[in-house]
Amino acid sequence: WGVARALHFTPLDQLPTYRPATTTRFVDGNGEVLGTFALERRVELPPHAIPDHLKLAIVAIEDAQFYEHGGVDPKAVLRAVMGSIRTGTIGGEGGASTLTQQLARNLFLTRERKIKRKIKEMFLALDMEKRLSKDQIITMYANQIYLGQGAYGVEAASQLYFGVSVTDTSLAQAAMLAGMIQNPERLHNPFKNPDGARERRNKVLSRMESLGFVDTATAESARAEPLEVDRHTHRRTG
Repeated sequence: WGVARALHFTPLDQLPTYRPATTTRFVDGNGEVLGTFALERRVELPPHAIPDHLKLAIVAIEDAQFYEHGGVDPKAVLRAVMGSIRTGTIGGEGGASTLTQQLARNLFLTRERKIKRKIKEMFLALDMEKRLSKDQIITMYANQIYLGQGAYGVEAASQLYFGVSVTDTSLAQAAMLAGMIQNPERLHNPFKNPDGARERRNKVLSRMESLGFVDTATAESARAEPLEVDRHTHRRTG
């Protein structure tokens, strides 16, 4: 377990076979869905089922150096430390957590704002990067994140907000989902705050453009699209 053993973590050897809680479907003899049950509304997807433009949208807004760092971004950590010194508070992370750190926190830790938790998170992330590929990490992250209205993971969220599988999402839709990660229940929820969701979506698209993930024409076209959320789903879940 390396460092993780010394810090009393759950064995990381189980990560490659880890499966999050998913929705159970009850079907009749003809395969028709009669109902569903879930502690967390989630549909787990394999790496190839999550479109590249969604993965890039998540990376753009949450961790631009994801494919370069080894689990921890030293520059981001330094910015966070300097921010804490300026404000005189501990816990204003200021974007210091990489995707891998966020995944480690979601799987193994609490969200308490303490230095001890942050150090554990960093060591876990470093260990996870040794055991998993980048595609495995971002797939687990995409299946794990909470995206509001009781939806966990990008597939459940896509079905909820757009009425389609995440595989069929447009760039604009993918950018909206990525933008919701930061505040899915209020500020960036398209059902509760469509203006905020649109503004955040466009920020993701602009970030993708600046990083060279999409060209200017593609980004402008996506920014011009309406949110196109599924209002029928909203009425059913609200």
